[in-house]
Amino acid sequence: MRVANMKELVLQRARHLTRSPLFTQTDTRILEVSRKSPEQIDIRELEILIERRPDLRDQIIEEANSSYYGLHYAVASLHQAIVIIGLYNLLSVTMITSLSEVFEGNTRMTRLGLDSFLSHSVGVGAAARAAANVALSTLVPPMEIQISGILHDVGYSVFIRNFPRDFDRCIEQALRERRPLRDIEMEVFGIAHDELGGHLARAWNLPDYVVQSAEFHHRVALARHPHDELVALIGWVDRLVLEEADTAGGNRTLPLESHSPADDPSLAVHYAALFETLERNRDEILNSARKAMNRARRKGPDEEEDAEAGD
Repeated sequence: MRVANMKELVLQRARHLTRSPLFTQTDTRILEVSRKSPEQIDIRELEILIERRPDLRDQIIEEANSSYYGLHYAVASLHQAIVIIGLYNLLSVTMITSLSEVFEGNTRMTRLGLDSFLSHSVGVGAAARAAANVALSTLVPPMEIQISGILHDVGYSVFIRNFPRDFDRCIEQALRERRPLRDIEMEVFGIAHDELGGHLARAWNLPDYVVQSAEFHHRVALARHPHDELVALIGWVDRLVLEEADTAGGNRTLPLESHSPADDPSLAVHYAALFETLERNRDEILNSARKAMNRARRKGPDEEEDAEAGD
């Protein structure tokens, strides 16, 4: 199939995907309540909403009972589970549940794998929030930055749902030739995951900073004010988390040859202060990503310390 025809087919599948909302009405309300300041949040309201989603309720209780939290007793109550995992982790679990449903139970997926995809997504979300706390002056709240990080690679969903074999070949070729995966996607599909992510986020009426983070995290020079610094931060964190997954797991499921925006000479000058601050706080940011990724993998704190000691 010609690349132009393939691109139109990919966009057609993307349009089909956006006929359904990314989040159910209940999930949207849960996220809205979670965004409130701590003194305004009504845990009982969250409980009532979550009870409407038994699969999400079970995920939250399972999260609270994971070895990561080191509890010596079983958590059975949803109220207790919410208090234990906290609002940022509640947001992550809610979004992971919604993203999992985007793949319609396709557990085979591709070489990338659902677990790896979700782990990377929550890792970038947590690291982006931590990075923004130390390096970014923005009106975008920390939880919204976390959402932008979690959804930055949502464009992969179109390839994984509809073209798994072609996407597998893209990954294998990128690994074999040590080339950026995005370049291979352009050659095979005529469109890359980041541009697709922008299409999806825009069609789902997500905020502009989420749209730009998805669409331009590999092409930061195209990002628009006032969210260009956030996009640069997401691009930097994306590369950092990819490196961490490769180092910690030794599993090259995704090519590392995509570049950090800090490697671009013109961007390095334009965002010099941002990248310098990020580098100074690299360990703190990376630790946030590790914790989130370990939670996503249900790895306990002792195992996490062992992994860090082995680095």
